[in-house]
Amino acid sequence: MFRLVNGNDLFRTVYFKGFPIDHDGTLYAKHIADYLSHGLSVPAIKFDSQKVFAVFDQRGEKIGPVSKGLYRAIKRRQLRHNMEFNLT
Repeated sequence: MFRLVNGNDLFRTVYFKGFPIDHDGTLYAKHIADYLSHGLSVPAIKFDSQKVFAVFDQRGEKIGPVSKGLYRAIKRRQLRHNMEFNLT
């Protein structure tokens, strides 16, 4: 798992995969940050090839050892709230 999140903290990092290599990652950064912030702190967005990592602040709210932002992102995934991009 540590390798999947590119060495980031497992309790604070969400990653998305399948992004096109030929697109600039900054096109997605604001949309992803807005999608994940939920009125909480905005995560730092990092890019690596076809993966995008959202790392939440370690000082933010937590549910046990897990960042509240990470918890909410996992819940959204379980509920099939998929993110869509309109790049036109």
